[in-house]
Amino acid sequence: MQICLMDETGATDGALSVLAARWGLEHDEDNPMALVLTPQHLELRKRDEPKLGGIFVDFVGGAMAHRRKF
Repeated sequence: MQICLMDETGATDGALSVLAARWGLEHDEDNPMALVLTPQHLELRKRDEPKLGGIFVDFVGGAMAHRRKF
């Protein structure tokens, strides 16, 4: 699968490269969708509409955390 890969963590350890290799992703600079590694989470963004923001899922916080405890 081809998608734009972006790393906003400032890290040089190549964490995004490791994820891309693991999931079989190839970097495509022209793709309107981007998989973005931020310091907080991994998110999907539509690059041509930045006002929409990114999409991510938190499986360990909020209501999901409550369900995991009980």
